[in-house]
Amino acid sequence: NGKIDEFKQGKVGDCYFLASIDAIRRTEGGQELLNSLIEKQSDGSYTVVLPGALNAKEYYAQEGFEDKCAITGEYTITKEAIEKAQSYSGQTYEYGDIEVIILELAMEAYRAEINETKRNLGDDFKEDSKAAGQKGTKSESNPLASGTTFDATYILTGKQSDIYVATKEKRENIKYYTPGEYGYAGAAKSSTGIGSSQCNTEVDDVYNKDSDLQKLLDKGHENEVAITVGFIVAKDGPDGSTQAGGGHALSVTKITDNYVEVVNPWDTSKKEQIPRKDFEAMATQLSIAEL
Repeated sequence: NGKIDEFKQGKVGDCYFLASIDAIRRTEGGQELLNSLIEKQSDGSYTVVLPGALNAKEYYAQEGFEDKCAITGEYTITKEAIEKAQSYSGQTYEYGDIEVIILELAMEAYRAEINETKRNLGDDFKEDSKAAGQKGTKSESNPLASGTTFDATYILTGKQSDIYVATKEKRENIKYYTPGEYGYAGAAKSSTGIGSSQCNTEVDDVYNKDSDLQKLLDKGHENEVAITVGFIVAKDGPDGSTQAGGGHALSVTKITDNYVEVVNPWDTSKKEQIPRKDFEAMATQLSIAEL
C-alpha cells in the first residue's frame, strides 16, 4: 500500500534492520523515503535501490577494486520470491507488512553481495564503520542475520549516524531489558514527509561517556532524527534468535526528561515508556541519524 505498517519480527536475527526501518518510518518524511526505495514493475516484481549500497559500490570503484566488487545496489525482487518469503513469514522473515519483506529480501541480497566481495578482496576488504556500508554478515547461509543499526540505517538512507557505545565497565554492570516491564503506551503511529541521501561513511562520531549518551538523547526531540537503541535482554525473545543475555535492537520514538519511549520489532504496534534513568542504565548502544 506504499507505506510501512505495523509488523512483527520473524525468527531470523534481523532486529537491527527492522528497528532501523521502524525508526526511519516514524520521522518526518520517513515513510516517503522508504517508499521511494521500492518501485513496482509491470510484471509484479519490485526494484529496490539501496542508497548506502550504491555508495559502497562507488567506494570500491574509487579504491580501484571495481572488478572485485560484487555490490550492485539495485535489486529485483520477483513476485515468486515475495510469495515464497510470505510463506515463511514469522519464520525467516517478518510478518505484517509486504514492504518490509521486500526490503528484507533486498538487504539479504545486498549482504550476500558483501560476502562475495569479501571473498574477492581478501585482505583488501574494509569491514568498519568508516568504509561506506561494509559491515558484513556473520553467516554465509543466512546473510540477513546479525548486524548493527547504524549500518542498516546507512544502507537504507545513505546517512551517517552519531553513535554511543557503552564502555566495557558499564556492560559488566548493565541493566537488562525486560519487554513490557513498564507497561505499554497504546498503538504506535507513523508520520509522513520526504528525505534524501548522500555520503560515503556510516558513522560521524562515536561516544563512550554516559554524559555523551545524555547529550545524544537530548538531540532526539527532533522528528528529523532516526534513533535506535541496543539492549541486553533478560529473557528469550519470541523471535527465536534472541536469547537471554543477548543483544537486541529497538527503535526510539519519543524522548522526554522523564522517560524514553521505545518500540520493539517483536511487535511494532506496542510502545513502552522506560524511565529515562533506567533507559540510560540499559543502553549498550545508541544510534542517531539526521535524515
